[in-house]
Amino acid sequence: MKKVLFIAYYFPPMGMGGVQRAAKFVKYLPEFGWDPVVLTVKDVSYHAGDNTLLEEVEKAVIYRTGSLDPLRLHWKFFGQKASSDRQQSGSSAHSGLLNRINAAFLSKLFIPDSKILWLPHAVLRSGKIIRKIKPDLIFTTSPPHSVHCIGRALKKKYHIPWIMDFRDHLFNEMFQTDMPVWRRRNSEGLYRKISGSADKILTVSAPIAGRLADLAKNKNVDFHVLPNGFDRSDFTGLRQTKKNKKFTIGYCGTFNNYLNPGCLLKALQQVIQRIPDIEKRMQFVFTGQVTDIQMQKNIDETGLSGLFKSTGYVSHKRSIQYMLDADLLFFLLPWNADPGMVTGKIYEYLASGKPILAEVPEGDAADLLKIYGKNTIVAPGNEKILTDEIIRLYQLWEKGRLKTSMSYDKRLNRFDRRNQCEELAGLFDSVCKKTSR
Repeated sequence: MKKVLFIAYYFPPMGMGGVQRAAKFVKYLPEFGWDPVVLTVKDVSYHAGDNTLLEEVEKAVIYRTGSLDPLRLHWKFFGQKASSDRQQSGSSAHSGLLNRINAAFLSKLFIPDSKILWLPHAVLRSGKIIRKIKPDLIFTTSPPHSVHCIGRALKKKYHIPWIMDFRDHLFNEMFQTDMPVWRRRNSEGLYRKISGSADKILTVSAPIAGRLADLAKNKNVDFHVLPNGFDRSDFTGLRQTKKNKKFTIGYCGTFNNYLNPGCLLKALQQVIQRIPDIEKRMQFVFTGQVTDIQMQKNIDETGLSGLFKSTGYVSHKRSIQYMLDADLLFFLLPWNADPGMVTGKIYEYLASGKPILAEVPEGDAADLLKIYGKNTIVAPGNEKILTDEIIRLYQLWEKGRLKTSMSYDKRLNRFDRRNQCEELAGLFDSVCKKTSR
């Protein structure tokens, strides 16, 4: 079996959506002739942990190294406290302060990001791994984008084929609205330098591939789009447990400054004003985590305490059960989201067969929702339309005319993580064949 050195900073037991692409690749690649040997970081202060994801990759060989980056150093100083808090609430008690420090200072200081301080540890350990297992390929996945600096250093020294994987654009304007011009230029220069060494660059969407191709110095770099997806096995044995007595709107994910539910809260407030006793017949179930915003305070101020139910952060498997128990799923992207931003969550929503109410801008996410299923799309910030749509969908449910569960759409098979790994293994084979000539 061929071996791939698989380098990912975000990896189980870390949780949340950004971990799953890497974890599912590692889970399924052995079925298609590739044995992934993983290099990741040791314990860090992170928003959430999910040991069930770690169980899915338990057969993989995983090496963990130290780092000088802020998340690793924070864990070393507050590790026991952070770990205890995370088990209870899904996040570290210190994460809010760390996020503010990172946003205000650290993210602007390091090029391309503060995880560049993992590079010395990662390169040193990778060298030992390479000499031991003699991998056929190196694979790096970002964010953090500094992980590709590790890949380039290894490619340059050991002359092993190397693939870069971008789960997001190099510059996500949604998170980097105040990026200094000098930092952007330096980051662009670094990307041009390292991308020219890659044998192939993967992205999750065509718009991201297009923008990265425009930035690349070497116009002969080979780009390939391999979108995010869902794992059908995550749905095995799960079904809606009961018929809801209340119209249940579900949201699985994160609320924060960027994925801000402000418009949703105002819309729900308007719904209550127009249908005063609706709290007895409707509920909004939030499964996930809140960071950087005072969610409960906003709920109380808008008089929605009786409508909202929060489960807190749960394992990935349990979050899917909450999806299936909903009558309607709410999906959110901000107005300034990259057109190519398509999270793994949207594919899981589609695979659930549930109708979706989405507050999203035009882009790949909106296009997907239009293609698969009869979903409702509202422009971000359009409180009136969002209010009208919630009422319309509620009234359909009340009359028994809202189809709250649909059969699996076989067209979604192209987004099944296992099928995607078969495609990824084929890309690995083609790169190795090409570079061996």
